[in-house]
Amino acid sequence: MFVAQPFRTAVSTDDPALRIQAIRTLLRYGLGALWLLDAVLQAQPLMYSYSFVSSIMTPALKLNPGFLWHLSDWTVSFINRNVGMWNWAFVIIQLTIALTLLTRRRKVVRAGLVLSIFWSLGVWVFGEGMGGTFTTAATLLTGAPGAVILYAVIAGFLLMPESWWQLESAVSLPRDFVVILFLWGAFIQGNPAFWQAGGLSELLVGNAYMQPGVLQKSILWIVPFVEHYRIIINVLFILAMLGIALLLFGPKPRASGYWLLGIFLLLVWWGFQAFGMVFAGMGTDLNTPPLIALLALPGYVLALHARRSHAAELAVKGERSPARNEAQVH
Repeated sequence: MFVAQPFRTAVSTDDPALRIQAIRTLLRYGLGALWLLDAVLQAQPLMYSYSFVSSIMTPALKLNPGFLWHLSDWTVSFINRNVGMWNWAFVIIQLTIALTLLTRRRKVVRAGLVLSIFWSLGVWVFGEGMGGTFTTAATLLTGAPGAVILYAVIAGFLLMPESWWQLESAVSLPRDFVVILFLWGAFIQGNPAFWQAGGLSELLVGNAYMQPGVLQKSILWIVPFVEHYRIIINVLFILAMLGIALLLFGPKPRASGYWLLGIFLLLVWWGFQAFGMVFAGMGTDLNTPPLIALLALPGYVLALHARRSHAAELAVKGERSPARNEAQVH
């Protein structure tokens, strides 16, 4: 009921303002739930040890641009002084964001969204190395531009006035952000590194060892295939991203685009992101696929509403036709 009612409202209503309100409610609940899960993941035992800094923070911060390296080193050394205390602070902040977003008090929600943006930006720079966005290895497959920056994007959309949410207009940023993201993803996937030997297969191998036994074997089994057909597979990834962007663009997104998006997100979440490494006890979030799915929600609701309206029109025409034929007989 917590989520089902606003979803039904969003799909069934013919009032654009009511639809936007319902979609924003769903996004807020989804964002709050993800922050709550992140707080739980941040409270894992490993996060209170120096392994949190050496195994999670340090490798990520090496992805920052050169001018931020000194600041990154200072951040690591500062947190290293008392990892346990700082990790408790991280848990409390994320839990606070989650609880504020899951309330119904507008001022509290707004404060939570603002805190979410500032915290996300800080973690993106000082905890995620900007998602590797400014490196030659950046790819949507492994989570660029970074999960935490997408938290900030969703919060920013929720802070925008409802008048800016013109979902039926030719261009709508809350609706078309996924399109922009996948166009960018297709562009960076053309990086020469991904056409070379090991470009894709090494990404799979690196994530396989973060999976439980069965999933690990399933990934390692396809590594030789991916390596052998790396050029074809990289072309398919680029075409899939372009196809998703094309099918989802505009006020009448295609339902087939969401099928393709769902398959793409599940594939990369399993093979290239190890489900955010949550099974290895090292994940602090679920990585980008759940957030991209949330960002796709406005357009998905439009597609479902259009299908429902079309089905209703066909039903009305079907009822009228027998009545008209009967009248002609008499």
